[in-house]
Amino acid sequence: MDEDDGGFDGYRYEINRWNMRVLSVQFVRIACRMYGTSGVARRLKMSAGMVSRYKNGGSLPAYPQAVKIIDTFSKEMDLQSVVGGLVKVCNGGFLDDESAVSDPTVLELAVLDCLSKFAGRRVTKVMTMAVNGVPLATLIASRIGKSLVIVKPYRGVSADGFVEVSVQGEDGVARSYYMCRNAINRFDDVLIVDDIVRSGRSLSVMLEFVRMAHAGVAGIYVLIAVGDRWRSVVPSDVKFECGLTCVGRR
Repeated sequence: MDEDDGGFDGYRYEINRWNMRVLSVQFVRIACRMYGTSGVARRLKMSAGMVSRYKNGGSLPAYPQAVKIIDTFSKEMDLQSVVGGLVKVCNGGFLDDESAVSDPTVLELAVLDCLSKFAGRRVTKVMTMAVNGVPLATLIASRIGKSLVIVKPYRGVSADGFVEVSVQGEDGVARSYYMCRNAINRFDDVLIVDDIVRSGRSLSVMLEFVRMAHAGVAGIYVLIAVGDRWRSVVPSDVKFECGLTCVGRR
């Protein structure tokens, strides 16, 4: 590892030259699961031994090589195609995303997609709603080295207590959600993550918790966005990104 351009500065995460080199290794590992080591070597026009060293952590690609790796496989590993092939449509037009959110390769691709789309943004906390959003949010928080905040539909155990947000569902029934009181504060910039958005109710709850804490919103990332009812929930000044958009589904 002969080149270091900064990486983590202890306060914000940015994809700079160092992070690009680390990110390229993740692409290599995912690509090896999809194409095999020899297949990756052919695509990159390098030896299988070098690919193995990258994959196993024995060597870190130089910045020009990292750019080549990311450019090559970001085109081949199309998150929309992969997720679209796993999502099933149930009776009534509802989407079943269980296969997508439980697939390790999909989650790794989604992490890379999220990091590339929010490159350079200040993120101090990652927030999600229990339960299906937790795997993706956990991987993102781990990758950028930030704390994970989980909003739950029940009170857990916390020495600091909880704050509560109540919203009315489509059936007219009010439901309450809870977050640990000191989970975020006014100095935080929160990246909101979820597996799927339909009506936007979950997003509205998490946005309200951020507002109550006087914190900032770094952005919103969801794996699958269904229809467009959720758009009215997302403020115009908040960056919203998703892995797959499904039109006319529920």
